[in-house]
Amino acid sequence: MSLAFFLASRFQRPISRPLVNLVQTAKAVSIAADYSVRANLQNRDEFGLLVSAFNEMLDEFG
Repeated sequence: MSLAFFLASRFQRPISRPLVNLVQTAKAVSIAADYSVRANLQNRDEFGLLVSAFNEMLDEFG
């Protein structure tokens, strides 16, 4: 059981970390009303595509 918990937490991090970072960036943009803030693009997978789309959306406002 502890092995399953350990493995689950190891596999969760690569999924949750990019989403948490994107949420934090969205909150920062919202609180400051600063559309020059950008999310960091760390990889080229689905999360990277999401971050690129988010940053492109901010370009539309800025």
